[in-house]
Amino acid sequence: MTTVRNCSAGASPPGPRGRGRCLTDERGAALVEFSLVVAMLCVLLYGIVAFGMAMALRQSMGQATGEAVRAAIVFPGTNAEKIAEAEAIALDTTDGLGRPGFSDIDAAIAGCTTGGGECVTVTYLYRYGDPGAAIIPPLPGLGLLLPNTLTATATGQIVPGP
Repeated sequence: MTTVRNCSAGASPPGPRGRGRCLTDERGAALVEFSLVVAMLCVLLYGIVAFGMAMALRQSMGQATGEAVRAAIVFPGTNAEKIAEAEAIALDTTDGLGRPGFSDIDAAIAGCTTGGGECVTVTYLYRYGDPGAAIIPPLPGLGLLLPNTLTATATGQIVPGP
């Protein structure tokens, strides 16, 4: 049985090999403090990686909508064919990033609000908050900091050919 004794300053703990403990003995405190700090650092690192992956997906979606608009503008064909091409390009550009079944890609051709003519608009929506949609599953409570949906939109004017 280990006993705790009140040792005077500078005195070693009584007993063979210092078996008795002084009230000022702090062995093991560093291990407890280290484990608390490491746990907090791991959660912080995990949060940085999870948020970074969400932002990487959002950046990829922005790139995909821009590529889809450019493809639809130069694609020779009817408006329905241009819309189908834009949606296919947007999906192909983000292939491998995100999880299948959680994204909605919509392309539309309508009159431009400025400058006249027709504009193609591609909207990419990813339901990041749905269960199983996150690239890295969030820790309990970390999901409050991540977005529920990621959205990217790009618009370009279709210039009529000569």
